[in-house]
Amino acid sequence: MPVDRSQTEVAITGIGLVTPYGGDKNVIRDAVLAGESALRWLDELPPPGTKSRGLHAGAPAKYESRFAADPVVEMALQAADNAVSDSGLDLTELDRNRLGCVIGTSKGAMETYANNFRSDAGTASPGVVFPGFQPNTPALRVSRHLDLSGPCLCPIAACATGLQSISRGVQLIKDGYCDVVIAGSSDASLCDWAMHSFNRLGVLANNFSDPANAVRPFAEDRDGFLIGEGAAVMVLERAEDATKRSAHRYAHWLGSACGGDPTGVTQIDESGQILAEVIRRAFDVSGVNPTNVDLLNLHGTGTIPNDVCEQNAVQQVFGDRLISTRAYKSLLGHCLGAAGSLEVAISLLDESWSTQVKTSLGFGGHLNVAILGR
Repeated sequence: MPVDRSQTEVAITGIGLVTPYGGDKNVIRDAVLAGESALRWLDELPPPGTKSRGLHAGAPAKYESRFAADPVVEMALQAADNAVSDSGLDLTELDRNRLGCVIGTSKGAMETYANNFRSDAGTASPGVVFPGFQPNTPALRVSRHLDLSGPCLCPIAACATGLQSISRGVQLIKDGYCDVVIAGSSDASLCDWAMHSFNRLGVLANNFSDPANAVRPFAEDRDGFLIGEGAAVMVLERAEDATKRSAHRYAHWLGSACGGDPTGVTQIDESGQILAEVIRRAFDVSGVNPTNVDLLNLHGTGTIPNDVCEQNAVQQVFGDRLISTRAYKSLLGHCLGAAGSLEVAISLLDESWSTQVKTSLGFGGHLNVAILGR
């Protein structure tokens, strides 16, 4: 039976990113700190009067293919390689049976799916599609690529997938199953199917002339988000092990909590009461006092219901105290299944905070909250 290590501290010692800014951490950090938007027109400028401008703009990831894989798999593999390199770990020197992999996606390999079910001949190629488009494909590929024999998991929680993936990776270490976990998520949804679906839901931004200013979380004139893509993968290990090998620690994962909002598939409890309770549970788990928080890393989609929910939840937990706030979707767009992991990873490149609360909300009622500290 696994040893109970519930009090084990878990550190983040490696970060790998594929983003609309590219994959260089310094470039990403400088762009984000400067408020440089990665959102742009995806093709030709839509004609004047176009109502669905959100279908023509977004934030595609910048990377060169190295594995000849579907974009969602390609980005996960590259981010994982970069995270391991950044950590300084030599995985071949570790017990591969205690090396875990938790890579989440929200939908799987959309490009592979589209290419095989929308061919010129109108016929499908099932032999190619399976298992290539399944949501767990990035996790399987990363695990095989890094020769990991420990647990291999693929959380799917809509837009809360990224944060839930890291939380699950932390738990594998705390429960004694793993010494090191490669955890994160990937998403490539700048495709017709996904974009038109979100447009029909009325959540894409349309009231803008410049994509760089399209996503305005918590602003009075906000009207939705644009879609981004990318991947973020982190190396998680016991803090004491990181100390022994003098590894750089970006942060410690102090605690997390999850909950469910039964309001509806795409609706949310705008009172913020359910989310506020999940935030309080995360504080209970972590033992952190809310007065120590100096950064709120919010989901911040720029949609009216989501922002109202988060504003109300923050008010209920923190009162009127002024706390520095980030809403990275204003720069990256909404990276959907990769949003939570990307937003955590990017915040770790910013040295200005000591304790943060990260929120992630997903369609269907998925709520995740994490607390990180330095």
